[in-house]
Amino acid sequence: MEEITPEEALARLFRLGIIVSLISVLHMLTLLLPWYVIDSSPFLRSYFLGYLSTESLIFSVAGGVMAGLGLLVSTFVSSLNKVRLIMAVMTFVGAALMLISPFYLLMVKIPALAVQGKLEWGFFPSVITPIAMLAIGFLIAKPGFSGEASYGGYVAPAVTPPVRAYTPRPAQFSPSVSEGVVRGAAASLVPADEVEPGTICSICYYEIEDADTAVKCSSCSMVFHRDCAESWVNLNGVCPNPNCQRPVTL
Repeated sequence: MEEITPEEALARLFRLGIIVSLISVLHMLTLLLPWYVIDSSPFLRSYFLGYLSTESLIFSVAGGVMAGLGLLVSTFVSSLNKVRLIMAVMTFVGAALMLISPFYLLMVKIPALAVQGKLEWGFFPSVITPIAMLAIGFLIAKPGFSGEASYGGYVAPAVTPPVRAYTPRPAQFSPSVSEGVVRGAAASLVPADEVEPGTICSICYYEIEDADTAVKCSSCSMVFHRDCAESWVNLNGVCPNPNCQRPVTL
């Protein structure tokens, strides 16, 4: 059995309610159709339309209004069980009133007129429409149709993922960095005596080709281009080596 949210279950019920309202409108339109034909003579026939019977007209309109009210009232109710109950009761009552309408004409009105005739084709849709409404009413009243059957009327609630609180972690520094900052030990840029072939400046990422253009940090001995290192220190005031970062004086 599928698991659905209460919102989806309500949506299914409201869709059924809309279908019920449309069927009630169709039934009231059958009042404009001939329900019975009266044989006045072998050459003359009179068609008895549904709305010509005041009682049938009242029953049909009252049934249609009840079905529409069921859908309208349900829009103001948030409980799934209450919505189902209201819509089911109003649908059953409306269908019963509409079903009485054609049979009242057939069993009460026509015999009272003491005329001879037969049923006309418009009588049958006036009976079929309330029967269809009764069938939909049973679907509305049945919990399983809206997805709650396997839970005994319980609808699986929407699952909201837990919100995890974020606690920022303090920045972690290497021992060399923390010691340099805490102690205030300053380093300096000194000329590099020699540069191994293939040494890369970690600031510009170009190869250091000449030792005369290179300097190194007196603390970590990292080698840089002189121009790169001086520009870095002027902006940041610390060694460019992320594992050192001691204050540097030019």
